[in-house]
Amino acid sequence: MIKSYKITNVCPSCAFKVEKALKKLKGVREVKISVFSERLTLTLTDEISEDIFDDIRKTCKKIEPDCVLSNI
Repeated sequence: MIKSYKITNVCPSCAFKVEKALKKLKGVREVKISVFSERLTLTLTDEISEDIFDDIRKTCKKIEPDCVLSNI
């Protein structure tokens, strides 16, 4: 399953850190952040929970408190 989110207010250095941290979340197979198009794309396993968005948002905010994550 592929999910995409809009991510803003994140610099390239923090985007790399966020990618690395999100890869550690249970159910996340692949992560790609495009700073220029402000897009976060995740490849997830099929058995993930519906509250994965909250886990993703918390992880992003922990690394870059000013980032904004929203559904596309």
